[in-house]
Amino acid sequence: MQVILIDPIPLFLRFYFFIHERERERQREKQAPCRKPDVGLDPRTPVSRPGLKAGVKPVSHPGVQNQTRNCWQNYLDFHRCEKAMTAKGGDVSVCEWYRRVYKSLCPISWVSAWDDRRAEGTFPGKI
Repeated sequence: MQVILIDPIPLFLRFYFFIHERERERQREKQAPCRKPDVGLDPRTPVSRPGLKAGVKPVSHPGVQNQTRNCWQNYLDFHRCEKAMTAKGGDVSVCEWYRRVYKSLCPISWVSAWDDRRAEGTFPGKI
């Protein structure tokens, strides 16, 4: 006696569901509320140069031409990351990307003033 197995889901339906599931995953990724790094920057590559590519707006602040908030946020993110990694005994070099970004966006006078205020304990940001 020979048993013939019948596939309950035909191959073309599997392919159809596979394609549509991938499309749904892409849509979910686009709608994710997490903060993503700015366009044109890759935090994993050591040679990635911070700064926006011409004509590209940052993903973290859509529709914003002024980079003041982006500068401030990356400054805070760097120092928060540095503080957390130091507390855990981890490698602080993972925070380097944020430092490169704020160094490229922020005026030197702002950074030095913020560093002075952090040293004095009067820095207004939450780190």
